[in-house]
Amino acid sequence: MMNAIQRVSVVVCTYNGAAFIEEQLLSILAQVYPLYEIIVADDASTDGTPAIVARIAAGNGVISLHQNKTNLGYNRNFEQALRLASGDVIAIADQDDVWHPEKISTMLAQWSPECPLIYCNSALFTGNDPTTAQPNNMMRHFAGTDSRSLAVYNTVSGHAVLFRKELLALAPPFHPQVYYDWWLAMVAACNGGVQYCPQVLVYQRWHGANATEKIQLSLAERHRQEKEMVLRNLQQFCTTPGLKEEQQAFFNNLHALWQDGLNGANRWQLFLFLMQHRHAIYSSKVRKAAFVSHLKRSFRYAFS
Repeated sequence: MMNAIQRVSVVVCTYNGAAFIEEQLLSILAQVYPLYEIIVADDASTDGTPAIVARIAAGNGVISLHQNKTNLGYNRNFEQALRLASGDVIAIADQDDVWHPEKISTMLAQWSPECPLIYCNSALFTGNDPTTAQPNNMMRHFAGTDSRSLAVYNTVSGHAVLFRKELLALAPPFHPQVYYDWWLAMVAACNGGVQYCPQVLVYQRWHGANATEKIQLSLAERHRQEKEMVLRNLQQFCTTPGLKEEQQAFFNNLHALWQDGLNGANRWQLFLFLMQHRHAIYSSKVRKAAFVSHLKRSFRYAFS
């Protein structure tokens, strides 16, 4: 448990978030745990986002606004913004979510000192009422040090994360095409572990602007994009600082087989490797007929 007072920096990255940024900032300011600073990094918004943040910051000295002259993109903006944080602990916030007022205090109270990163449960809501938010009960959240469980799936969402600033020294550079929260989770898993807080402390707003529209893509195209994403991730994960020898061998082998599979080679070897490590690779999936589910997924990744 963490009993000492922790200086908490909250980092919010914004881009054209005028519709919801005020509600989010007010929910962060309403935290019962006193915050050290709130850093808002705006990625060259073209709407009224900076003006709204500046207005709120004028009455709250804890908020500072940093505006990029040009658009850096999601990952680069977060990497730059995180470096601005000077607290002992860094919390990440998305511009259109709503925080539970006891988010920070609850997570700090549960945080084990050996883990550099903790994340909480979150729930999706639509419209303007966060109390309608519903958690996803069909997912098993990752915790611990077995980085193999992060090879293909990730349950560690950036908007739900707290991490010690020391972790940031190990994490960069962020790959421009690997989600920053997935990478932070990998680095944390290899350097002390990831902890999960089961309470729903973030209400994640679901709306047209943040919903990824894939319905127009064919099933084959969606599978191809997913497999290419995993390949990029695996290439980065092979370089994770603190990766143990056994896990290094796992990621090197999976990366090579995954690349071969995309090129139409060694597909049976990839299938067998996935099945051999299925309990780790598919640990986030809650299924009654787990073996059948693992079999189908492994076959799809290897042959579709």
